[in-house]
Amino acid sequence: ALGFSKDGKYLIAGHQSGFINVWDISEMPTPANYLQFNGVTTSTLYSPSGGLIAASDDKRIWLLNPAALSKLTRRPSVNPFGELRSNINKLVFSPNEKWIGAITAGHDVVIYNTQNRNGKTLQPKNLVQAIVFSPDEKQLFIGDSAGNLQVWDTATGTFRDTPLALSSRITAVTASASVLAIGTDNTVIIFDVNTLAELARLESSGAPELLVFSPDGSLLASNNSAGQIQVWTQADGKFSAPNV
Repeated sequence: ALGFSKDGKYLIAGHQSGFINVWDISEMPTPANYLQFNGVTTSTLYSPSGGLIAASDDKRIWLLNPAALSKLTRRPSVNPFGELRSNINKLVFSPNEKWIGAITAGHDVVIYNTQNRNGKTLQPKNLVQAIVFSPDEKQLFIGDSAGNLQVWDTATGTFRDTPLALSSRITAVTASASVLAIGTDNTVIIFDVNTLAELARLESSGAPELLVFSPDGSLLASNNSAGQIQVWTQADGKFSAPNV
């Protein structure tokens, strides 16, 4: 689990011990540990506005106030979303926070409307590895184990198209306002988010398990299968060698 704060100064991650860890990105010291959950914290992330933190605790999704995080000694007593059928593997916010998506260990893809708490379950054909919302929130991109990038309608939960079919499985996917980053085996491929034209390929030390852009799109972070967190800097469409 990995996510940037709105100002790009902090990186947040969940841990199998149930802790939420927070790093100062300018120093990358030993992280501060906050709020231990009962189960494995498999996914934690800041909302795009920075006003919320979403965290998963087994089959539940929690929305937390970042300002109050250091004062909490246990998880909140009120859970805004219902319990899912299986444990949650990954979470993602839409750009304007209207939607939150989840991938579960039972291979469900669930979308919740954060405003009215209504949810829908999608049923992709192949095993889902990663999801991300389009910049306008109208579409959900789904990367699967067969290497397909699927496009689903967010509002209706219906399948639209498969515009990309890669030669290897998709392990992670994320988007900024202008580009889409897709992780495959030991590679991160950068596409134009509107045309899906390939723009660049970045070498990864292992298969990217999670990708996330900073809010301004200048940083791209990856949590890979080698146990590393790599951070690339983007300027004028070019990516620098990653910090590890």
